[in-house]
Amino acid sequence: MIDMMAYFIAIFVTVPPITTFLIYRLLRLKSNYSRKAFFKAVNWTTLLYIIAVFIILNNLFDQFFIGIFLLVLLILFTVIIIVQWKTKIEINYQAAFKVLWRSCFLLFSFLYFVLICYGILGKIFV
Repeated sequence: MIDMMAYFIAIFVTVPPITTFLIYRLLRLKSNYSRKAFFKAVNWTTLLYIIAVFIILNNLFDQFFIGIFLLVLLILFTVIIIVQWKTKIEINYQAAFKVLWRSCFLLFSFLYFVLICYGILGKIFV
């Protein structure tokens, strides 16, 4: 029973598009607002994309890229804060973190699909 639960969790972590779609469908059934359901699904599955990208990078290159990713996220957050400061004069850290979190979803989902394609093509042509 515990093995089945571990496999179930592993599938959701390693295949985040399926998780995102399932969460979106469940939230869409619960409410009539598809936009809200989409943003909640994005917010809830961003961490899964980050974990999946770390796992794929570790499997493809046998190295950990946590330091590089943390540096990129810190630079991205700094850019968001500077843009917010220049445009609105007041800095709203909650809004900046929300923008960072959604941009992380875009960045890591893009990286996920690129790395999946790279891994598949690398196995086919090597």
